[in-house]
Amino acid sequence: MRPDLSICVVSYNTRNLLQQCLDSAVAEVGGALQSELWVADNGSVDGSVALVRERYPAANLLENAENVGFARAMNQCLERSQGRYILLLNSDAVVQPGAIRRLYHFMETHPRAGVVGPALLNTDGSFQRSWFSFPTFWGELSGRQGRASRLRKLPVHGMAFKADWVNGACLLARRRAVESVGLLDQRFFMYSEETDWCRRMQDAGWDCYCLPSARVIHLGGGSTGSNNLGLLVQLYRSKLYYFHKHYGPFQARSLQAALLLRFALRAALEGSGYLLSVGRYERGKALLRQRLALLRETGRIDLSWS
Repeated sequence: MRPDLSICVVSYNTRNLLQQCLDSAVAEVGGALQSELWVADNGSVDGSVALVRERYPAANLLENAENVGFARAMNQCLERSQGRYILLLNSDAVVQPGAIRRLYHFMETHPRAGVVGPALLNTDGSFQRSWFSFPTFWGELSGRQGRASRLRKLPVHGMAFKADWVNGACLLARRRAVESVGLLDQRFFMYSEETDWCRRMQDAGWDCYCLPSARVIHLGGGSTGSNNLGLLVQLYRSKLYYFHKHYGPFQARSLQAALLLRFALRAALEGSGYLLSVGRYERGKALLRQRLALLRETGRIDLSWS
């Protein structure tokens, strides 16, 4: 018999976080739902694979020899899993009591919902961005992503509301919706794949929701804004590909040019400010090098997607 739920997790050198994630998800589901667990590991060298084998012997473990990217690894789980609903879960997410069951019940009672996501929390209980409007040129250029004003109201009510897209750290997808639009686009190595997926679902007539009464702690919620150059370049590569795919090559090229100008101005303003400050010269040099590296690498992103 087809299980109610497939829990799908991608792992990449996050052993301790992975254990918290899987423990929370398995404990939450318990015997309430017929479920299966899928873990795709992207060549971890920190013992993640051994952890899954020893602690979760019933899990379906897929081992990649290298990091093939989030979308491709998740697709390996999606195409093999059997559940009527599929829970995409980041390894740095910790499911709170009742969250999965609330998401599941919502989908059961809202047949046009293709995707529903929970409210994401920081470890101190404050709310993260977990739902957004679809990206626009000016929104990306300003660095502001569209978000509803409901953030302040979340603590006092748990009513679901429609959103353009929800954060892929945790989202529940309907199998029939996935079958109607296809798997994640693997040309997104990481970032923006869930934005594209939610857009394709809505284009096919499915709705996307956020359900605040379901809550999940997202331990890596601030990583996108970190100073890791590789992650930042990958973030902007995915954004440019998204624009190329949905708005055309002219919009993608225009956004790339605008971002380069923004990065150059920011490097000049911030770098000079630090360099001219007493006692902050070395920090200013490091910041300027980082800004210039981001400028250089973003300019090298190839926009010739077929």
